[in-house]
Amino acid sequence: MLLDSSFLSLLSYKPSHTILRTISSQIIPELAFVHAVQDVSCDVIGLSYYPFWHGSLDALRNCLTNAAARYGKPVVVAETAFPWSNSTNIVGIPATPEGQIQFVVELANIVKGVPGGGGIGVVWWGAEYQRLPGVDLAGFDRRSFFDADGNALPVANALGQLAAPIQLRASFADAALTLQWPFSGAGLSLVAATNLSPTAAWLPLPDAVQSTGLVFSVTLPGNVSQSRFYRLQSR
Repeated sequence: MLLDSSFLSLLSYKPSHTILRTISSQIIPELAFVHAVQDVSCDVIGLSYYPFWHGSLDALRNCLTNAAARYGKPVVVAETAFPWSNSTNIVGIPATPEGQIQFVVELANIVKGVPGGGGIGVVWWGAEYQRLPGVDLAGFDRRSFFDADGNALPVANALGQLAAPIQLRASFADAALTLQWPFSGAGLSLVAATNLSPTAAWLPLPDAVQSTGLVFSVTLPGNVSQSRFYRLQSR
């Protein structure tokens, strides 16, 4: 009743507001909290996920997929962070600036891979934090987008790429075709067809997709004897 009244009061003031309800992913395997308040109106379900507290990346994938499927709402990772130092490996990823980027890649694949396009975003907690003498930041100054000297870390650009326009770029060299697309295309499948008719069969490519820097790419044999068309589509 309290949550419902709060949401109704907000909507009476600003009907266009989107209501997001955030839940710790640690309690989501049985979706217990969501069950308890499932009659409360909301537009988006947000899950907080800190790998050093909430478990594996597979657990996050299951939580997002189950919540989106059961309640028919978009889902977002509403809080997350990963350390750039001062920690051992977490979920198999090193606590380094490069490890932060690897963590973003994993998040991108999970969130963008929610069936039906149900995963809509990632919010990093304490991105602006920097160490302040005498201030307890609970270690989040080592999980932010800035190093100890206040320099921006590469993770800031990596996370920003999640909002980049999805464009499939092609280049041809040494009898090989290379296709590239940004992180925002994570969770999409690369498919090909031999024609563009309405009934064309778009088939997934078996070639392994590589992640290099801030892009995904795949290199294919260049066969000039046969026309092929490529696109990215939801899995």
